[in-house]
Amino acid sequence: MKIIALGSKNPSKIQAAEMACKIIFDEYKLIPVLIERAPKQPLDEEEIIRGAIHRAISAVKKIPYADFGLGLEGGLRKNKYGVFVTGWVAVIDKSGAIGLASTVSVQLPDYVWDLIKRGRVDELEDVMTKLSGIRNIGDTIGAIGFMTLEKYTRADAFRDAIICAFGRMFRREFFEEQLRTEIFKT
Repeated sequence: MKIIALGSKNPSKIQAAEMACKIIFDEYKLIPVLIERAPKQPLDEEEIIRGAIHRAISAVKKIPYADFGLGLEGGLRKNKYGVFVTGWVAVIDKSGAIGLASTVSVQLPDYVWDLIKRGRVDELEDVMTKLSGIRNIGDTIGAIGFMTLEKYTRADAFRDAIICAFGRMFRREFFEEQLRTEIFKT
């Protein structure tokens, strides 16, 4: 049986981890833990990734007998094409190897970015609650679920990214230095 320490008590993140673990493992136990000093509202890809890694490492520190630490972090990013909600997943194993994968990105109205950057609201959830009328929307369908008419939810997005982040663990042999050197000899 594999023990997975999840760096969150958020219901949608727990749901995502449960869905992914059912696919990945024959037997597992998921242990959600509260993480202190998690990022408030990441506003670029680097911040989101750092938040996911922080959550994964912190989860393993709280549950040292875990086989894996799992960190899920959502955030916003902006480019010349618009504002997007996205997420990143980090999985860490006992050797310290870290697997990373991102979720899908869903476009949001540009004013969402402005409201957060100007300090009118603290987090995306504040905006999405006002837009949707759904309290604690981040605990359920998330912005992704709202924007897609619940055809694809926050949990669905994180589920897929969790499976992909485990790719580093599934294919660890391809990350070894000697193998890379031998394959790419010129």
